[in-house]
Amino acid sequence: LLAPAVGLLERRGLPRAAGTALVVAALAVAVTVPALLIAPLLLEQVSGVLAGLPTSLEGVERELAALAERLGLDVRVRLDGEAITRWLRRQENRDSLTGFLSGVGTGAAAVGFGLVLTFAGVVIGFYALVDLPRIRSWAAGLLPGRRREEITGVAARCVEATGAYLRGQLLVAAFVGVASSLALWAVGLRYWLFVGVVAGVTNLVPFVGPLVGGALAVLIALLGGDPWQALWAALALTVVQQVESQVVAPLALGRVVRLPPLVVLVVVLAGGVVAGVLGMLVAVPLTTSARIVARHLRT
Repeated sequence: LLAPAVGLLERRGLPRAAGTALVVAALAVAVTVPALLIAPLLLEQVSGVLAGLPTSLEGVERELAALAERLGLDVRVRLDGEAITRWLRRQENRDSLTGFLSGVGTGAAAVGFGLVLTFAGVVIGFYALVDLPRIRSWAAGLLPGRRREEITGVAARCVEATGAYLRGQLLVAAFVGVASSLALWAVGLRYWLFVGVVAGVTNLVPFVGPLVGGALAVLIALLGGDPWQALWAALALTVVQQVESQVVAPLALGRVVRLPPLVVLVVVLAGGVVAGVLGMLVAVPLTTSARIVARHLRT
């Protein structure tokens, strides 16, 4: 992601270590300042969503009861303490709850380990950026002399395409997050920033962001008892999605990803099956690199 900027500063005469420090610092400021600006409002909205869950459940209960009554069914859903106590008296339910809580504890430990790995990744990435020319020379020295230029040329094209795709996806995700937040604020959705941030983050995976953001916005509006707001929220996010797919994505990604939408959808789904969320994130750049290699071998 950062190698082109560091290389540009080096060509302008700045020592590589200083250029790397400058680029990393600029990235940290670019990420930290907006995060600090929106953090108070975002935390307030997240707290509001969590605090409103009991009331939302009561509303769902009333709607289910009204629907069952219209259909002539006797469906009684009670989410009170007595019902929970009866549920917990059953051994299989207690076992299920214990397993769930154990999974939550494991997940919390995984999050802590992930934070440690993230910090280590930043440190390793910094030194890798500083030593990147030497790393490239060392790697090229391991290749057979007669094929060295060919292999390094193909590898450079794969790296360039992958970096351009990742940078483009980050720009597109940022646009979706900001535009979705503003659009939902305009239609009066209560938790507009929360939904916009979720839509932007999930948009890192192709085709996922619009679905998740739209479903969440509609659900919040419906739980608030305003079907018209749900309709306006869906229309607003549809407009954002169209602008993103027709204008922003082509400008940000350019001609990097020359894959038909159906191929992108298939490889994203396949990546999710093979490696979960990580597989969905890397499916498109890996497919693009594979295409570059295949076209080179064919010619």
